[in-house]
Amino acid sequence: MANKIKKIELSESEIRELEKGSKSGGTYSLRCQMILLKSRGYTSLEIGNHFQCTTQVIDRWVNRYIDNGIEGLYTKPGRGRPKILVSENDKKTIEEKLQDERQRLRHIKEDIEKELNKNFSIWTLYRFLKKTAIDGEG
Repeated sequence: MANKIKKIELSESEIRELEKGSKSGGTYSLRCQMILLKSRGYTSLEIGNHFQCTTQVIDRWVNRYIDNGIEGLYTKPGRGRPKILVSENDKKTIEEKLQDERQRLRHIKEDIEKELNKNFSIWTLYRFLKKTAIDGEG
């Protein structure tokens, strides 16, 4: 199957911006590298082999770059699983439970689940505590 996009023509400023993004780390960095390689004449198959992904993935990011520029390479908000513990009420309930008993998070988790009528893993509670800087270790 032939690639529809053979090569992308980039300006010097676009190249600099993509090179800067390619050094930032994470998936955004890989996407910037894909676009740079595509602009240098590599095929989607060659780029896909390098990054161990399909040509469809490469072409999708190339098309997003063509349509939206550098902004198209960022992950759109709202991807992934929605957070379970998000509201101020959740935070307040957890803080209150931690004041009562700080050494037994598994017991606190069960109480919080009953009070908030939400089911979640102990790891969700650990992540929430870490993110909100509530000291759950005692």
